Amino acid sequence: MATVSIDIVEGSEVQQDANGYYHRRVAIVSGLSGTASVKIYNALIDPGIPQLYELHPTIAFIQCYRRRGRALDSGIVEVDCEYQLIPADDAAVAGGEVTLEVGTTLQATTTERDHQGNQIFTTHTTNIGVSAAGDRVVFDPKHNINDWTSIETRKEHQVGQVAYFKPMTVLRYSRLEAGNPRVKSRSYVGTINKTPLFGDPKHYWLCSRLSGQRQVSGLYRVNYEFQRNIDGWDALIIHTQEDGKFIQEPVSGDSLRVFQVYPDRDFTRLGLTLPRSSAGSGTLGGFDSINIPPIGSI
Repeated sequence: MATVSIDIVEGSEVQQDANGYYHRRVAIVSGLSGTASVKIYNALIDPGIPQLYELHPTIAFIQCYRRRGRALDSGIVEVDCEYQLIPADDAAVAGGEVTLEVGTTLQATTTERDHQGNQIFTTHTTNIGVSAAGDRVVFDPKHNINDWTSIETRKEHQVGQVAYFKPMTVLRYSRLEAGNPRVKSRSYVGTINKTPLFGDPKHYWLCSRLSGQRQVSGLYRVNYEFQRNIDGWDALIIHTQEDGKFIQEPVSGDSLRVFQVYPDRDFTRLGLTLPRSSAGSGTLGGFDSINIPPIGSI
């Protein structure tokens, strides 16, 4: 598996002139295999490397416009990512129309737990008849009791699974961008937030869609869609006792484990900013919990 180390000091360069800032960021990608060209290609498409037209994480309004890869030692590639100011013709990218839509719907699913997180189950006790041959069968009172050498009791515990409509909040964000989002869409769709987003902790928001339509101006209307899971997108596995209660102190092993199912990415690298409200607070219609860091502040 490739490992990315970005913002290497050696080779990094920042310039400023009348046209704004230029920055060359340097990354090292290790753990690659294949021919030199294959290693360079795999380094450039690694999700840890900034994508073309991706906004700079700290310098406002400059974008990655060129990436170069050079094979170094065995399995190592150095990648230069060059950023410059958005051209004047693309000014709409920096301050043009941004639309935001937020809504919550219900999604059909199933659950084994009630609204308080307790397991849904039933318990009952059955009589088991034991024959002389050692066979065990659920005892029926109609049977001749002489057919059994003994009667045992067995406590049954059955977990129930019921239909459940889970609230799912969807946030749709749209803006004009200079570049084709083809590479960016492959990198972000199907990933979850690595850092806090929209007032929620990590792993609560899934990027479910990223698409773009080319405009007459040559810019792209890029649409982002994020889905919020009220339970988070990580999988929770719980081992309970026969009575359905959580095992507080198991003798050994784990009675509760959390598994990360989706890869995570730092969504702040997308540089999404909220339209300003009439009060100029930077929030939209009082959605104070939606807190996307503005460009240049991350």
